Amino acid sequence: MSSLVLSPKPEIATTPNLENILIYLQQHQFVGIPLQNHLQQTLTSHNFLVGEAFLHLITFMGCSPYIELEPQLDGKSFCYIHIDGPWTELQLRYSDKTQSPRCHICHKRITTWKETLELWLAQPINNIIECPHCSNKQSLLDLSWRKDAGCGYLFINVENIFPGEAVPVPKFLTKLATITNTTWQYFYIQS
Repeated sequence: MSSLVLSPKPEIATTPNLENILIYLQQHQFVGIPLQNHLQQTLTSHNFLVGEAFLHLITFMGCSPYIELEPQLDGKSFCYIHIDGPWTELQLRYSDKTQSPRCHICHKRITTWKETLELWLAQPINNIIECPHCSNKQSLLDLSWRKDAGCGYLFINVENIFPGEAVPVPKFLTKLATITNTTWQYFYIQS
C-alpha cells in the first residue's frame, strides 16, 4: 500500500489538537463519512471516505489518473483517509523503500541512518546522527528526507496513492497551518 501523508511539522514538541483538525477536515469536506458506517463493519474511527471537496484540495499529477474513491465489491483498493495519531511521542514514518536521507549541511546521503534508528526511536529528541562525510551532528528531524519519509505527532494518510501521484493544494496546507499554529509537510510512504 502506498500513501500520501500530511503532517504538522514537529517544530514544537506538542501534540496537535485532533478535534480541531477533524472539524476542519469535515467542514471543508476533505473527509466524508467514517468508513465503518459505509461498509457496515467495525474498522477504526479514524478511517474516512474522501469528502466531496477532496479533489479540490488534492491535485493529481499526470494526464488522466484513475483513482477509485469508493470501496469496490471486488475488494480492489480504493482511496480513503486514515488519521494516525495524535501521538505523545515523536514518530518517524518511513517504509522499506525509503531512500537514505541527506545531510542538511553537505547534502550527501547518510546510508547508516537505519543503524541509528532503534536508538533514535527510543529518544527521538535527544539522539543525533553524525554525517560520515562532513561529521555534522544532527537529529533525524534535520535530515533531508526528500518527501520519502517524515516525522510528526499526527499523520493524515491518503491511502492508495503512489509517490508523486498527488500533492496537496498549497491553500489547504496553509489553512491546516493556521489551525495548528505550525507549518505542514507532505511526503509519501510506499510499501
